[in-house]
Amino acid sequence: MTLLTLPLKVNLDRVQFTDEQFYQLCLSNPELTIERDAEGRLIVMSPVGGDSGSREMELGVKAIAFFQ
Repeated sequence: MTLLTLPLKVNLDRVQFTDEQFYQLCLSNPELTIERDAEGRLIVMSPVGGDSGSREMELGVKAIAFFQ
């Protein structure tokens, strides 16, 4: 059994993957955080949780307060 580490990067060099197809992939998989890098590789990110999730929430609250 092979263990995967996140972020998982998938090379799509040999696949024609349009922006619309990427968008549809994201819509079809809302439980995943999916990105593409500058080279077109697909990146599946690990879910946010614990301390990093708390820091993101705190930053979001500060940003909202700043812009109001």
